[in-house]
Amino acid sequence: MKISAFFFKLLILFLFAGCALGGKFTDFQKEKMLREQLLKWEHFRLDGIIEMNYKSFSFRKNITVRKNSAAIRFDIYDSGILGLHPTPFISAYVDSVVIIKMSGKSEITRLNFDEKDNQFLFLNYLNPDLILVHKSEIFRTGKVTIGEVTCFFSEKMELEKISSADVSVNFVYDNFRNPLTISLYFKNEKIAEIQVDKINYEMPEIEAIKSKEQR
Repeated sequence: MKISAFFFKLLILFLFAGCALGGKFTDFQKEKMLREQLLKWEHFRLDGIIEMNYKSFSFRKNITVRKNSAAIRFDIYDSGILGLHPTPFISAYVDSVVIIKMSGKSEITRLNFDEKDNQFLFLNYLNPDLILVHKSEIFRTGKVTIGEVTCFFSEKMELEKISSADVSVNFVYDNFRNPLTISLYFKNEKIAEIQVDKINYEMPEIEAIKSKEQR
C-alpha cells in the first residue's frame, strides 16, 4: 500500500513537471533568457571547422572567430604538416571598416561603409541594448526587424536566424544552448557552414590586420 501511494505521488509530480515544462514561458522568463543569450553573443571566441562551397570556391578548413564590443575577426587556417604551425588562409577584421588579407599576398583589401550601412554590420545585430528595446515584439512574434535586418528567435530566446535581403545566417544549438552549427545562405543556397568545436564567452583581445608597411 505504501509502495502504491509512493508511485501515485511520483506520477502526480511527473505530470505537474510535464505541464510546467510544456507550458509557455512568462515574459519575465523570456527577458531573462533573451538577455543571457545576447550577452553571450556580445563577446566570445569560437573555434571549429568551416566548409564552404560556392561556385568554384570550395574548401574545408579550421576557423577561429573572435568578437568583442569593438570588433570581430575571422581567421581561416591552412594546417601545416601533421596539423602543426597553422597559417592564416584568409583573415577578415571588422569594426567600422572591413579589412581582408589572403594567404601569400602582402597587400590587404579595405572596404569602407557609410553611416547607413554601418548600423547593419554583424557587430551591431546582437547589441543587447538595441535588441531589448524591442523585447515585447520579440516575445509576441518571435522576431524583430531593425532597418533591413530581421532577427528570429526560438521559444527559449535563442537566436535562430539573421536575415537581410539575399543573405541569411542560421544557428543550431546543443542541449546547453551553445551554438553547434552556423550556416550562411545566399539566395536560399547554403554556401558555408561552421561546425563549432568549442566556444567561450570571455572577452578576447582582437588585433587589427595590418599590412607589412604598418608593422
